[in-house]
Parts: sequence; structure tokens; C-alpha cells
Amino acid sequence: MLTGEETTTSGTVLINGISITENIRKVRSRIGHCPQSDYVLNHMTGRELLIMYARLWGVPEPSIYKYVEAFLHSVYLKTHADEFVHTYSGKSKRRLCTAIALMGKPSVVFLDEPLTGMDPVARRLLWDTVTWMCKTGKAVIITSHSMQECEAFCTRLAIMVKGRFTCLGSPQHLKNKFGSIYTLAAKIKINTDEDKVEEFKEFIKTTFPGSSTNWLLPPT
Repeated sequence: MLTGEETTTSGTVLINGISITENIRKVRSRIGHCPQSDYVLNHMTGRELLIMYARLWGVPEPSIYKYVEAFLHSVYLKTHADEFVHTYSGKSKRRLCTAIALMGKPSVVFLDEPLTGMDPVARRLLWDTVTWMCKTGKAVIITSHSMQECEAFCTRLAIMVKGRFTCLGSPQHLKNKFGSIYTLAAKIKINTDEDKVEEFKEFIKTTFPGSSTNWLLPPT
């Protein structure tokens, strides 16, 4: 609804004082958007695609090269910049879409799960880029299933259940108010004794009745 892809049934949203229901075309020139699906032109290279968007945003021609280089670095794509987009992995396309959304001078940037599939280095670079953009006065709205992402990015956090807001506040406020769940992370060396994992599972079940377990085993 905020990007104009769905019709609003009630309420009012203003971006830079412009209503999304009365003038969505004008609003779209003031927002950046990274949707959940990757919409990119496969017959161009990553660098060519970012140059095209830089020109659409009105970046002065002498500044375009450095401008595009900065965004390629921010999403860890410099090594693939001159390859055709159709050869990119899903993770690389995700990073490219995120860079496109951050370009230009939008007042608001919408990022739908931007860190999906990113490795730790690319994730850290993107965190730094988004943090920098927030400091320049842009509003960044991110949807995520990761509390770690939310704590790294967000000053305010909204939790939705079945399309409705259930709570709104700073991450620390929500954790203090609703955080009655504890997480235990354990590493077990199983090279010499395969039964250790099962013994540990049984220990957890006995010590913490009703607990749920999510076991991440090393690759074989």
C-alpha cells in the first residue's frame, strides 16, 4: 500500500506531505523500493544497470562512475559488476536490487527482507550503508524475520500478526516488555563420540521441559 501497488481501503499516508492516494505518481519519485521479488534487466551487467538508474535519478554525468562504484562496494558486488545479470545467483540479484533501492535521493526507502541470502561480509557492508543513509535524514522501512537485523538497523520496531500491528516501540522496549524467552547456544565436538548430541538433547529436554530445539549440524 505504501508503494502504491495495493489500493488502500482507509486511512491516510503522507510522504513529504503528499498523499499516496491522491498523487501516487509524485510519491513514487520520492521513494526507493526493494520488493521481495527481484525485478532486474537480465541482459545488462550489474554496473550498466546501476549506471542507468543513476542517470534516471539525475546524478551528474561526471559523478556517475564514483557514485556507482560506491554502491557496488556497499553491497559487495564489485567482483561481479561486469557480468550479465542473468548469470547472477539469487543472492547476488538480491544485493543488486538493494543497491538500486538505495540510489538517488528518496525521502523514504522500503526494503523487503534485503539481507536474505547475504554472507556476513555483505551483510555488514549493507548495515553500514543503511545506517549512513538514516543519518542523512532518510527514513528506511525494513521488513524482516530476523531480530538481529532489527536490532542492528531499527530505532523503532513494529510486530505484525496476520496483517495487523500488535506492538510498536524501540527494540529494547519490546524485549523488556515481552522478552520472556531465553536462547541457549551450544557447540559440541562429536568427532569422537556420535552419541554426545543425543545425550545433550535429552539433557535439555529434562532440564528445560517444554523447550524447543533447533539443531544446526556441521556439513558432512
